[in-house]
Amino acid sequence: VITGPNTGGKTVTLKTVGLMSAMAQSGLHIPALSGSELSIFDNIFADIGDEQSIEQSLSTFSGHVTNIVRIISRAGSKTLVLLDELGAGTDPQEGAALARSILSYLLEKRIPCLIATHYPELKAYAHAAEGAVNASMEFDLESLRPTYRLTVGLPGRSNALSIAERLGLNAEIIQNARAAINPSELHADDLLDEIYRQRELSRADRLAAERARQEAEKTRLDLKMRLESIEGERQRLLKE
Repeated sequence: VITGPNTGGKTVTLKTVGLMSAMAQSGLHIPALSGSELSIFDNIFADIGDEQSIEQSLSTFSGHVTNIVRIISRAGSKTLVLLDELGAGTDPQEGAALARSILSYLLEKRIPCLIATHYPELKAYAHAAEGAVNASMEFDLESLRPTYRLTVGLPGRSNALSIAERLGLNAEIIQNARAAINPSELHADDLLDEIYRQRELSRADRLAAERARQEAEKTRLDLKMRLESIEGERQRLLKE
C-alpha cells in the first residue's frame, strides 16, 4: 500500500513495477542492481489513470470500478495487480470502506498487488493486516519535487497543507485548515516526520561509514602491495 503526496511518484512506481515485470518476461534487460529478482506472472492487470468517458456515460469512479470488476474476475495468485488511487472519485468514507474491502479480498485470495492511495484507513489496515505492508514515496518540500525514492515499511503523508502553503495559499486559510484536522492525526504526522528525520540521519551516517570503509579498504590494499614489494626486494637482496 503506497501512500504519499500528489505528484510524489506513486503512479510512476506502479508503472515501473509493471513495465519491469513485462520487460523481464520478454527477455529484456532491466535497469536494476545485479542480483535483483522478479516473480513470473501469468498476467499483469492495471487500473491506472482517469477513465472518464462521456460516450459511455462513465464517471471517474465508475470507470475505475468497471476496470476493477474486470480485473478481479480474472486475477489469481499468479497475476500482478496494480491499482492507482483505489476508491477515489466518490464519497471519501464510502470510497475508503470499498478500498479496504477490495484490499482485504486481494489478500484473502493471495493476489500480489501494489495499491496507491491517500486514504489513512488503508495505511492503518496495511499496518495491521498479515500479508500487507505500507510503503511511502519521499517528497522534497523545499523544491516541491518528488525524489522517486520508495521507502518500504513506513506509511507516507499527503503534505497537502505544506504544499499549499509553499505554493502561496493564504496563511489564514492554511491555519484554519490545520485547526480543523484531528489532533491525533497531527500527532501521528509529527511522529512520521521524526521517523523520517531520524532515518535520513541514519542514512547519512551509513553513507559516511561506507565511504570510510571503502577508504580503509583502499588503504589496506595499498599497504598490502607495498609490503609485497618490500618482501620481494628483501628476497632479492638476500639472494644477492
